[in-house]
Amino acid sequence: LVYIALERLEKARLVTKVKRKNINLFQPNSPERLLNRVEDTLKTAKNVIPQLRQLLDKHEKPIQVETLIGREAFIRHLYEVVEDVKKDPKREIRIMGGAGVGASNPINITGDAYPDYAEACKKAGIKKLLLCSPETLEIYKRQFLIYPGNKLRVIEGEFHSPTLTRITKELVSIEIYEPEILVLQIRHPQIAQHYLEAFETLWKKSLSIKE
Repeated sequence: LVYIALERLEKARLVTKVKRKNINLFQPNSPERLLNRVEDTLKTAKNVIPQLRQLLDKHEKPIQVETLIGREAFIRHLYEVVEDVKKDPKREIRIMGGAGVGASNPINITGDAYPDYAEACKKAGIKKLLLCSPETLEIYKRQFLIYPGNKLRVIEGEFHSPTLTRITKELVSIEIYEPEILVLQIRHPQIAQHYLEAFETLWKKSLSIKE
């Protein structure tokens, strides 16, 4: 074991092997060589750390998916979206879909809890941008545009199912209201970005509605 350790020190150039009369002698090298080796190791580490940080930054976050069922879970979901959008300097919730008629009206589903939700959005400085279908336009003009900061646009031929999709910078939520209330939350910044880009494309093609 001693010879194995000495050979490792020789490979590290911390000792020198001298052979005399068929006997291997090991002489320690200058202590500065050990110090130089430590300094070289620290220098290498300092160069590698920024690269490792870049790799960690680029490492994709896992996709988080959660399913919520029922009216109470739906209302809780609305407040979760509010908290999530506070991270966005623009503080905008983008909403699009064909829901709004009859039992698929999210404002009616929220019921007497909606004014408190709207007030929470107002206090947080949140704006809501809604892209709806012609079939639900009059409903949202009465129920959605009455709240300050909300913006409404209509587009034809895009939304055929009675659902809504809410989008923030990190969260996409697909809301289904019939036959039971179900919300599918997908939390992932890259997926959310794709939805945001699709929303912006449709928003530019749509017709602006004034109160």
